[in-house]
Amino acid sequence: MLSGEIATLISGRYVQIEMLPLSFKEYMESTGDMNERGIKYVQYLENSSFPYALELKGQQEEIRDYLEGIYNTIVVKDIVSRKKITDMMMLKSVLRYMLLGSRQMPDIY
Repeated sequence: MLSGEIATLISGRYVQIEMLPLSFKEYMESTGDMNERGIKYVQYLENSSFPYALELKGQQEEIRDYLEGIYNTIVVKDIVSRKKITDMMMLKSVLRYMLLGSRQMPDIY
């Protein structure tokens, strides 16, 4: 839900907490070690830059489930319902191209 929609659905007050992905510098600092930048950059790209993914500390199955949940909730459900998209395969093809270009798309997408 977008912040404007929350205000219309909830009467009264609410607190909006904005969560942004970590920058690579923040990711490096959160690991406690500023060495091995090349290896950590690959991990940053593969395991996500979302703070909660760092909490999972390399538990690939849990990270994958977390990212799949984000993808299905935000991309699939929210975009499809908001824009009334009927061709899910086309949406996924466009997203695959936007996210990875010519690289292979992981199975979760």
